Amino acid sequence: MNIRVESLDDKVIIHVSGDLTLVNSTEFRKELESQIAASGGKKLVLDLSEVRQIDSAGLGPLVAGLKQSRDKGVDFSLTGVKGKVKDVLEFTRLIKAFEIRPSVDQ
Repeated sequence: MNIRVESLDDKVIIHVSGDLTLVNSTEFRKELESQIAASGGKKLVLDLSEVRQIDSAGLGPLVAGLKQSRDKGVDFSLTGVKGKVKDVLEFTRLIKAFEIRPSVDQ
């Protein structure tokens, strides 16, 4: 897994690539929590377009990030939801819990 953070005027985009699994879920959770805490009122967009697969351990940080962002009043959304990631989110019905954007620009 690789994480790249891009800070723009009105939003922070967290680009994630690789696999979100048990192997790296703790690292992912820490980075996501850190970015939410430091967002300073900016929108936070999690770009999953380059994530190959996600398991239940990888879902944990997403759900925790959603809760933390709501608690802090941060606009949190996902983009690039496709393939196996979309399948897992649909299967778990978590797709309904997240705001899904068609692209990082919207």
